[in-house]
Amino acid sequence: MSDRLVSMLQNGQFVEANDLYYGDYMASFEPMRSAMDKYTDLSLQASEESYESSISLSESIFRNSMIIVVLVMILIVAGGLFLKNSISKPLNEAAQIVEKISNGDLRITIDRNSYNPKDQIGFLLLKNG
Repeated sequence: MSDRLVSMLQNGQFVEANDLYYGDYMASFEPMRSAMDKYTDLSLQASEESYESSISLSESIFRNSMIIVVLVMILIVAGGLFLKNSISKPLNEAAQIVEKISNGDLRITIDRNSYNPKDQIGFLLLKNG
């Protein structure tokens, strides 16, 4: 039917082509157009659902990533504070002991259980105490 319509248009039979198009051709084409519209609507609906699902998933991934980043940052800060305290506390105590010795106070006692003889500060204090 499409070939016939095209042939009429090429031959200048515009009135007959118009009658064919708005008559038999429309009657045949309308159910197909309706089916295509339904298919398009279903496809659009499925696409929208997939889009909403992917947006929801990406928001969830972003939220979880931010939580992990915050937790890692907290662990890094806590580890840094622990490391700082594990170095500065014995170092401050050693500085106080050295200051007492430099002032002439030789009556100091060092608790051997408080220091690790395998690290530098413990080695220094336990050799002098």
